Amino acid sequence: MIARLNVGGPAKQALFLTQRLNDTFFQSTLITGVVSDDEAEMTFPYPDLERHVHVLPTLGREISWLQDIRTFVELCKMLKAIQPDIVHTHTAKAGTLGRLAAMWVRVPITVHTFHGHVFREYFAPFKTWLFVCIEKLLSHATDRIVVLSESQRRELSDEFQVASPQKLHVIPLGFNLSPFLSESGPAEVRTELGIGPSAFVLGFVGRLVPIKNPFLLLEAYCLATQSQQTTRATSEASSEAWHVIIAGGGELRDSLASTVQAKQLSHRIHFCGWQQRVAHIYAAMNVVVLTSCNEGTPVALIEAMASGKPFIATTVGGVIDLMVGAGQTMYSDNGGVFTLYQNGILVKSQDAVGLAGALRYVRNHPKESTVMGRVGREFAVKSFDEQRLLGDMRQLYQDLLAEKGMH
Repeated sequence: MIARLNVGGPAKQALFLTQRLNDTFFQSTLITGVVSDDEAEMTFPYPDLERHVHVLPTLGREISWLQDIRTFVELCKMLKAIQPDIVHTHTAKAGTLGRLAAMWVRVPITVHTFHGHVFREYFAPFKTWLFVCIEKLLSHATDRIVVLSESQRRELSDEFQVASPQKLHVIPLGFNLSPFLSESGPAEVRTELGIGPSAFVLGFVGRLVPIKNPFLLLEAYCLATQSQQTTRATSEASSEAWHVIIAGGGELRDSLASTVQAKQLSHRIHFCGWQQRVAHIYAAMNVVVLTSCNEGTPVALIEAMASGKPFIATTVGGVIDLMVGAGQTMYSDNGGVFTLYQNGILVKSQDAVGLAGALRYVRNHPKESTVMGRVGREFAVKSFDEQRLLGDMRQLYQDLLAEKGMH
């Protein structure tokens, strides 16, 4: 179960597992809701997958007590009809209603995946406390809670005490990375957008919503290009050589575009909207930037690494688990501080000055940036292959079946 199939990591994983866990041992059905008006919906990436997917119109992201009660009743009916041995929920809304329904109809095994969580930056303190309490209660009705990284496991176990360490099981994300490994050059997208071959291009891929904090990228871009203009006289290093590609959409899209227009940067900052095929977008970028206030394991950074691109990201959630090597603290001449790793750079959340300094570092060290991209690609292929994910999930399910005497 998943609340909605919007473009992103949770939907990709749910669709992949539904498709691949349909064989002589497993039979999988996916129950999902509908996307919001400002979101892009995933297309079905596998043949014949649609027949394994059941859409429940009342299930979605927004909280509505009346709708949620109706959804719970419908989920109970569906589970009674399907009679599953395992219910595996993804995302908070489906995780709550799905686990309650599974408990009500006595499903033998319940699993929930935390792709991220709403315990930071989403809500006011009381609402956050309430969600933590709900998750603590639901953990008692959950046989295993899957987390995407070690830092996420420590956070849920030690800081928020959502569940005991024994219930938390680390399974990193997995994807088909071949499109990113085989994509050739940046010419196609750059030509379409009027970006020259020697331009320095920053990339943002994701939802344009408050938790992703895209305005931080705009602020850092302005700081970095102003600093370059005052310290370097050549046109190549000036703001004229800097561009930003933003691939995604969401509630902040219009206000972000208005700010770009007010700053007279429309010829430098390009909005590409949601993209079903993103490998060619990454190919046009020199560096991928993630500015989130909260994350699980960001899919955009995995895709960036697979594309051979260095990245700059805020130090939030499971991002630290994506870093290769020991971090080295760096100080830029604009007063910014950032931490340099073998495959990318980390800056503090909300730190526009640090992000600007990191952008300038990547711009001014092209050879080092190429090495970062190569190291990141090797790490992504080794750590986030879809076959590894499939094997890990099969093993988890089989272990749980054995524990229940059902294997």
